[in-house]
Amino acid sequence: MIPQQPQRRALVLSDGRLDAEQLRRELRGWSVVDIASFANGCPPSVVDRTVLTILEDAHERVLLLGDVRTAPLRSFYTWVGSHGDAPAVLVREGLDAGPWVVALPVRTYATVDDIRRELETSGAGPSPSGRPRRRTMAAPDVQEGLERLFTAEGLTAQDAATVAAALVHSEREGYPSHGVLRVPEYVTKLRSGLINPRGRPRTTAWGEGRYTIDGDRAMGAVVVRHLADDVLARDESVQWIAVRRSGHLGRLAHLVRPVAEAGRMAFAVANSAGGGQKVAPFGGSEPRLGTNPIAFATPMPGGPPLVVDVSTSSVSEGAVRNAALGGPGVPRGAVQDRYGRAVRIAPDVLSRATLQPLGATQGHGHKGFALALMVEVLAGVLPGSGFVQAGVPSSGTSALLVTIDLAALGRRREAVLEDLGRMAAYVASSPSLPGSSVRLPGERALCETDVHLPETVARHLAPYLAASTA
Repeated sequence: MIPQQPQRRALVLSDGRLDAEQLRRELRGWSVVDIASFANGCPPSVVDRTVLTILEDAHERVLLLGDVRTAPLRSFYTWVGSHGDAPAVLVREGLDAGPWVVALPVRTYATVDDIRRELETSGAGPSPSGRPRRRTMAAPDVQEGLERLFTAEGLTAQDAATVAAALVHSEREGYPSHGVLRVPEYVTKLRSGLINPRGRPRTTAWGEGRYTIDGDRAMGAVVVRHLADDVLARDESVQWIAVRRSGHLGRLAHLVRPVAEAGRMAFAVANSAGGGQKVAPFGGSEPRLGTNPIAFATPMPGGPPLVVDVSTSSVSEGAVRNAALGGPGVPRGAVQDRYGRAVRIAPDVLSRATLQPLGATQGHGHKGFALALMVEVLAGVLPGSGFVQAGVPSSGTSALLVTIDLAALGRRREAVLEDLGRMAAYVASSPSLPGSSVRLPGERALCETDVHLPETVARHLAPYLAASTA
């Protein structure tokens, strides 16, 4: 029986031992879907589309009971894995499906009460606020657990520690869009071979101050570490550094901030070498561009560096993921369907809608569109690392980094720093609006001591977190 009007919460059964009719009668508010009842005799593609429609319509919660590895859902979801009787995590098209999709192995669901208890205890039932659940853990415990997880996925201990530190650092800075919600994506790419767990970046010099780094499909944080150790330590007036075939680089602030802390200015842009096309061009209805971030950092006298890190889309892809997992919302109109209508944020929203260029929510999307094209040229076309076009797969993340010594144009470093200080002081002296204040980019400190894990990520990490806190 296929429900004609799926409700906001769906219970999907993939095991014939469960009594679907009894569940329909007694679990009010849940649309109960028995895969076995309509899968027999139907072409797999029809079953797949039907199940996917049910999941997309049931925006509030979906609970899967049974071995979904053998269910039609395998065409749409990558099985990330479960541990014993713990719930599993499902990932669709690289996006964490969030608490909307929770998979539980069938054990002994003898009564409806047994299943009701699972709904309440697994996180599939509604949270008190009606928003997806999150679990709060101390940052050091999460980092240690992540190190164990990535080591188990094939990374060296050093590389696992580097990646874990980068994710937790983003969380502590208050940017969960580039924090632990990326774990299922990273695990999926490691297991599929898109990321090389033992990748070793290599540097090619084209003359003084000009370099290309081949990331060897290593994790992005590992590539950034190589760049810092091998290139940025060199004493050169200006450096042009192209990065290609890297894993996800995370926040570009983590690339430019260390340069500024070492006393130089830095400018960086990044693209997905033809992939990650989730942003529509200004006036367009289909995606053609990535979020294409831009970053800049400069040292400041007597304080932290000034650091700029922005995407050229209305919001970053990670911000949409985080909103779908119960984090802060995104501006209305930041994500639109092909007819230009704002859509509600759900875990798979970017598979059926597009991000808009920076400024689009204020009617100025042409500005973000122009910046995104600039990034595509600098990060992809100029170094030959890859750019958006039809039918060409992505080779990973690409970037262009330029570092500049403060004395590169003949001035004393001290004089440049003095002027930077005077400029910043004048800008910050603007009287504040009521309830607000002027804060320069980069002043946010590592103020978060805890990490707020989306429930599905917490479940995925559970065995490693348990080991780390034992």
